[in-house]
Amino acid sequence: MMGIAILAVNQVLDSGFAIVLDVLHAANQLTRPTNRQRVSVISSRRGSVQSARGIRIPVDHGLVAPFPSVVIVPGIDFISDVDRCDSEQVESLLKRADVRPVSAYLKKAHAVGTTIAAGCTATLLLAESGLLDGKEATTTWWLSSTFRERYPHVKLRDDLTLIRQGRLLCAGAAMAHINLALAIVGKQFGPNMQDQVSRRLIINEAKRQSPFIDYSCVVNLPKPIRKADAWVRKHLPEPMTVEDVARAAATSPRTLTRHFQQSIGRSPIQFIQHLRVQEAIRLLRSTDESFESIAEKVGYKNTAGLRRIILRETGCLPSQFRRTGE
Repeated sequence: MMGIAILAVNQVLDSGFAIVLDVLHAANQLTRPTNRQRVSVISSRRGSVQSARGIRIPVDHGLVAPFPSVVIVPGIDFISDVDRCDSEQVESLLKRADVRPVSAYLKKAHAVGTTIAAGCTATLLLAESGLLDGKEATTTWWLSSTFRERYPHVKLRDDLTLIRQGRLLCAGAAMAHINLALAIVGKQFGPNMQDQVSRRLIINEAKRQSPFIDYSCVVNLPKPIRKADAWVRKHLPEPMTVEDVARAAATSPRTLTRHFQQSIGRSPIQFIQHLRVQEAIRLLRSTDESFESIAEKVGYKNTAGLRRIILRETGCLPSQFRRTGE
């Protein structure tokens, strides 16, 4: 098997498609001619596909054998408002004539040794193939609740930007296509080339997308979680227990815990910590307040405790979120 194929469907994310194309192009430019990889665009549609912003992308060939070494599926912009995305819209995407053959193609390609990589919303197509069952995967964070509901056998880690399980790779939200493309460069061209491309394009890979998750924007969440989210945000500086949050959400602690685990893969306590970390990061980035003052505003009397949780959630020290100047 030879070459890398970018599998595009109508409304493919312009950013995701372009990122993958540009990172692979940089690798081909920097390597010897004998080591270059042929990059093609494939699709179930003939002739061309149209990007989310209306750009026509020529298609080299259809979803037919021989299979390439790698297939990369960039994300798809299939909704106009993330707050209104639900299971019905996901179902509508997967039933589209140009999308329906993709999952079967990915399964066949993987069976003969092809590496499959999917970014952002395209992780739905990979999950639909069944290849992710029993494996860890990630997806764009705002789709995580819908993803968990539809694919309960996938071990979703929406806190991570990139996950690799053998010949399967998943990336999170749109800009995580950078991580995905660099991982493919590392596989096809070697780790030294991955480093060269990263330096040439000034890419600083974010390992986690957990700092960016805003649960008020995560779609398809149960009502008790939405109530809990609103209440916790209003009471961040105050001591609180799971019982307090459950009371505010008009449910029992056990039911609330079940909702949290099923919908976002966190316990209520982890959820509270996440909201406090988010607010702390916002204040670190936007103010010159001392870390001690910020800690008090988000409910921590012990700055060491907040520092540990920020490091655990983000992989970064609090000081790394401070503004570095204009």
